[in-house]
Amino acid sequence: EGLLYEATLLKALQERYPASDKFKHTGKGGDIIHYIYQRGVHTGTIVYECKRTQKFQPGYVKQAADAKLQRNADYAILVTKAVKKNYRGFGTERGVMIVHPAGVLSLVDLLRKQLIVISDLKLTKAQREEAVEKTIRFIESPEFKNKLEAVIQETIDLGESLKKEIKDHNKVWEKRYESYKKIFDQTVDVKIKTTDLMTGKKEKEEKKKYPILAEITEEKVEVEA
Repeated sequence: EGLLYEATLLKALQERYPASDKFKHTGKGGDIIHYIYQRGVHTGTIVYECKRTQKFQPGYVKQAADAKLQRNADYAILVTKAVKKNYRGFGTERGVMIVHPAGVLSLVDLLRKQLIVISDLKLTKAQREEAVEKTIRFIESPEFKNKLEAVIQETIDLGESLKKEIKDHNKVWEKRYESYKKIFDQTVDVKIKTTDLMTGKKEKEEKKKYPILAEITEEKVEVEA
């Protein structure tokens, strides 16, 4: 879900294609421009818009389409979790690809490879535009849409499963920590009482405290966040 933030998405893209591609972030709340390179040759451009709202607005598509035109990009991707009729994580509208953050990197992999293939074919401008359009038509097909939606749902399910597993582990660790703490406290109490009995007087010894296990505290905060 962090990929809904432009800065996080930009970092993920830079880590995914560190050796070749170039990127430009147009500023806070602005779009990301992805320049794809193969062997030092610019092979295509993808522009990204991220929307973190819950309700889908028609203006989002227009904004992404305008950015595609303005940046002279081959593809425009709108990354959002916003609720939209007949939208289950992937769709297309006005040539803009609308995708859930769980599926954006898989989509980018496909588009990037396709642009490299088109570049290697040494097509004319008209042929290139036709090839790009054919790619968009394939992406709009039920075959592709169903597969990408399945990938997105599987990713979401795995993420939820991981969160649950982490929380379950935390509960076990917290219970174990409390048991160790109880043993420690009881041992310290016995030591103090034994010393008092042996000396015949109460020692003003400061009772030691069981150390806080920072790993559990930090992990719990991170999971809940």
